[in-house]
Amino acid sequence: MRYDARMNIRTIAPALSLLLFVGCNSVEWVDFGDDIMANPAYMEASQAAGTPGHHHAELAKGAGEWVVDGMICSEPDTEMMPMNGTSTVEVILGGRVIRQSFHSEFMGMPYEGQLLMGYDNLHDEYWSIWMDSFSTWYSPSWGFGDGEGNISMAGTFQEVQTPNGRPNRTTIETHDDGSYTQRMYDLARTGEEFLVMEFHYRRP
Repeated sequence: MRYDARMNIRTIAPALSLLLFVGCNSVEWVDFGDDIMANPAYMEASQAAGTPGHHHAELAKGAGEWVVDGMICSEPDTEMMPMNGTSTVEVILGGRVIRQSFHSEFMGMPYEGQLLMGYDNLHDEYWSIWMDSFSTWYSPSWGFGDGEGNISMAGTFQEVQTPNGRPNRTTIETHDDGSYTQRMYDLARTGEEFLVMEFHYRRP
């Protein structure tokens, strides 16, 4: 449901402003009374939703420098090509979000990516936004973890073949030595899922 809603945002965007006005009575509001700032329940709920917790602390463990040994491909049943690089991860917004800066080369050209990732206390899920120097758009994902450093996320991947996006998913597997492996699965034109990227992150 979440994927479909975001996939259709371009279709509904022209009417969105009007709907915000004429459809405001359909919004589900939590009743905290007429003066929410004077309601302790509202203040408590707001603080709980906005305070970093153990999920954010787990993400923060990835702060610092990384060496990335990667492999990528563009089509199923093709040989994967090496794509190695470096990554710097920092914690921002008071521990609520991590920002990864990734640097590599692709087909002889410099390649840079930026990842923002956090945990949404309101909806109890991880989220991420990926942007890179080969595009002018972004790729969002949402997902869940097992509490042991392993996270599975689903989202949308956009490029010139599918400008409205197509589904993809990403897994993060944390190893005993603190390194982790990130895998991304794309959708082929045949409808089959295939491994398009596998990156292993290790400390220098």
